[in-house]
Amino acid sequence: MLWRESKESERAKIFSGLEQVLTKLASQFNRAENPDSHAQERFAKSAVPLIEGWIRDHQFAVKSSLPALLDYPSGIHEMYCRNQVSGNDQFGIFAHVWCPGGETRIHDHGGFLGITVPLTAGMAEDQFQRIY
Repeated sequence: MLWRESKESERAKIFSGLEQVLTKLASQFNRAENPDSHAQERFAKSAVPLIEGWIRDHQFAVKSSLPALLDYPSGIHEMYCRNQVSGNDQFGIFAHVWCPGGETRIHDHGGFLGITVPLTAGMAEDQFQRIY
């Protein structure tokens, strides 16, 4: 268990700068928006270029350190693993790892918005709109 906690702590250290950037951005939307608005969508549209830029600027740390700190799917009964790397009460930052050819079934995030920013090539995402 100690190794798992150590891995989680190390992942959080790598992404602490990104968490700070996103926390600052989220606070701007929390102050400016009312609860019935589309604040999540506007936050996401503003966050994607910040996330992509942060990953680009920190790619050495992300690509050299992060792989050893992630849990990987077995490929037998699990096709992907979800690793929380950072986050707070406003958002979570996760690194998902899929087996080659792996996929995730259609799902929602329980009212929360998901932003996908691939760290490596080879990922495809199909987005669906829920019809009520």
